[in-house]
Amino acid sequence: MNWRGFKHEEALLLPLRRLILAWQSWGGSDFRGANLNNADFRQANLRQARFNDTALIGCRWQQAKNLHLADFRRTLLESKAARLLLGQGDIGDCNFAHANLRGAVLAGLDLTGVNFHHTDLSQADLRACLLRDADLSEAMALTTDFSEAEFTGAILEKLERRQNHPLRRRSSPFCLSKT
Repeated sequence: MNWRGFKHEEALLLPLRRLILAWQSWGGSDFRGANLNNADFRQANLRQARFNDTALIGCRWQQAKNLHLADFRRTLLESKAARLLLGQGDIGDCNFAHANLRGAVLAGLDLTGVNFHHTDLSQADLRACLLRDADLSEAMALTTDFSEAEFTGAILEKLERRQNHPLRRRSSPFCLSKT
């Protein structure tokens, strides 16, 4: 399998991709099962690293190298879309519906029009994010930091959050909220 196969992640090739990553990461950095909450992996080279079943809440991944060559089975970075979002700030196809982004650090990103329908955003950092026209319906956002985020046109229907953790909006003149 060549590098293009790793970068495109077609659904039918995912089992083969997982097998190849497990084999290639043999001898690399092994973080399996570790608690790496709030770790800083910015600009780190993660080629051959193993993160299977690892706690990654609050980790920073901006400009990390070779995220696509690390083994992230059963973590929030298992999907290509999550790796692009957290590593490069690239929202790609804007569809994170039903995704697990628990503890993701997305502070300051432009997430305009992104679909977070039924997504787990608990403990995530979305400070100062632009969430214009984003769909946050039925998302779980327990203890998520939305301070200074802009929700203009966002759908917040049935957004699950703790009542003692209010949404402090920077600018939200038009927002659908039926919570």
